[in-house]
Amino acid sequence: MADPVFVLGAARSGTSAVSQALLKTRYTGFNEGHIIGLLTTINDQISSYFERYKNVPDSKVILVKNTSKSEVIFEYNQAFKKIFENLHDNYEYILDKTPTIIGLSAIPHLLDIWPDAKIIYCQRRGLEVVRSALIKWPNAGIENRGPAWADMVEMWQNKMADLAGNFLMIEHIELTYSPDKVSRALQEFLNLEPEEGAILSAEFADRRFEVTSETYHPVDEADLPWSPEDREIFDQICAKSMLAGGYSYDPGYFLPGPRRDEIMDLIGLPRSTKISTEMSNKP
Repeated sequence: MADPVFVLGAARSGTSAVSQALLKTRYTGFNEGHIIGLLTTINDQISSYFERYKNVPDSKVILVKNTSKSEVIFEYNQAFKKIFENLHDNYEYILDKTPTIIGLSAIPHLLDIWPDAKIIYCQRRGLEVVRSALIKWPNAGIENRGPAWADMVEMWQNKMADLAGNFLMIEHIELTYSPDKVSRALQEFLNLEPEEGAILSAEFADRRFEVTSETYHPVDEADLPWSPEDREIFDQICAKSMLAGGYSYDPGYFLPGPRRDEIMDLIGLPRSTKISTEMSNKP
């Protein structure tokens, strides 16, 4: 059995599009996973439990002082592995999609169990994620949806080092404007057959990625139907993560550089389009 593939990312970032397409190839899995978060809970609880006894003197008559925390964690992780693989009928190629920070926080534990697990991380600019989330969940509020995105970006920046390059990062905008590029990247990353790559290309070309609107275009913050207070809230929460992700606040999507030029060519905007003074002065 090959080590599983895990599709992670913020809600509204393209995790469904990627996982649903891959499930048309050799992979099997559920539409939504959300069980790998148990690993974080279990590992944290075990560590917390042993922490209570760290100041108790070593003793041969106290069982917990004669118990290895690492061995307990290992056994629980192996039990989780068995349950997880049984739930997928021990199929050779398993794919799990668990968006939100719950999935991302499980990465170290996933690698403890499956050292060669492959991580596909879907990312999308904060403006579009929050905009899309507020359309789907109107009562959520920027003060709730903003941190959900910003925390993901920050955690991902920290987790990449643990993966030693064994991950593929997919930008949501490329699913819309460069589906063949994404298909080729997935085919190479997962060693898929050419026929499977063709399936991915067809799926991405046919799928409407922006479920909450008829067409998808990069937005300009100035054109969003947000109040000045909403914009201030977004900037306070997300400005640092927007910068960390290399994102602009205008339709060019990225800050000046090759990635911005590529996107502007794809969406038909002149590369000479200037970034607004307001956007360039963001913290």
